Amino acid sequence: GSKPARTLESHLKELRDGLGPSGGFDVSVALTWCEENGADKLYEIVKAEMEDEFVASLALKPVKAKVLKARLRAFVAAGG
Repeated sequence: GSKPARTLESHLKELRDGLGPSGGFDVSVALTWCEENGADKLYEIVKAEMEDEFVASLALKPVKAKVLKARLRAFVAAGG
């Protein structure tokens, strides 16, 4: 992968790790979704208002899905 993909991967790992031990998701699944949908950066997911689709692709439990959406928006708001 190119450099942006690695950055995206590290950001996804950060998000995953913030969910705690029972909220983990497969980063490769998330990366594949981003690739298929043309998202090179996390902020593009939020800008396109596709957080729901992105989070749904990770098959998280409802609480973790909500937490992930909130973290995704906070991450982007903080300049991620």
